[in-house]
Amino acid sequence: GLTGQVKEGLLCRLGELGVDFEDGRLSFRPHLLRAAEFVDGALSFTHARTPLRYESCEGFDEPRATAITNDGAELVFTNGVLDIETSSSILFNRGTVAKVIIQIPSNWLIF
Repeated sequence: GLTGQVKEGLLCRLGELGVDFEDGRLSFRPHLLRAAEFVDGALSFTHARTPLRYESCEGFDEPRATAITNDGAELVFTNGVLDIETSSSILFNRGTVAKVIIQIPSNWLIF
């Protein structure tokens, strides 16, 4: 299993990335990320084997998440909070969500 230090590191990183689970929904509200972590305005990582991509955007007040399904459909969510069905698909690895792109306000980043 994982040691306590490794678990602590993983939990801290999820906190930095602003990934949370509220009322059965995944939410993305990163307030502890450094601008230096973004390459060409983006930061990519995975959560439950689903590719996620943060994009730094000017003129945004709140994050916007777009889930792209395997059949090419785009589901757009305001405030960076996915619905229960999409969240469940990601967390239970149902394989219906190809990736999620989260546009975050650039003024949320630490410079």
